[in-house]
Amino acid sequence: MIAHEPGRSQVIIGALTGYDLVVVSTLDAAVSLIKEDGIKLFVIGVHFDESRAIELVNEIRKDRKHKSTPIVLLRQSSIRITSLLRTTIDSLKKSALCLSTWKWKTIQNQVKQ
Repeated sequence: MIAHEPGRSQVIIGALTGYDLVVVSTLDAAVSLIKEDGIKLFVIGVHFDESRAIELVNEIRKDRKHKSTPIVLLRQSSIRITSLLRTTIDSLKKSALCLSTWKWKTIQNQVKQ
């Protein structure tokens, strides 16, 4: 989910091509979407809905299914957003792969015992 100022999300959308995106511009719209399953990453502009980004982060963390869903807060100029998002997503993928591998090894060790 992308929570950003209206009309300023195009750079973010361009950086995330290939992903299913939902763009919201108000806290109310974002909160109603939090209840849905399938959101794997939250990208929030710091000035989202009159600087209500921290309120949104709190709402996300209140929801049990999003306790550990990654949240990226953006404050950079649009020129840097593309490279920052790609780097962040690559890092999240690597972390997920490492965690997945670690969990698999832990399960294998438990089975052997």
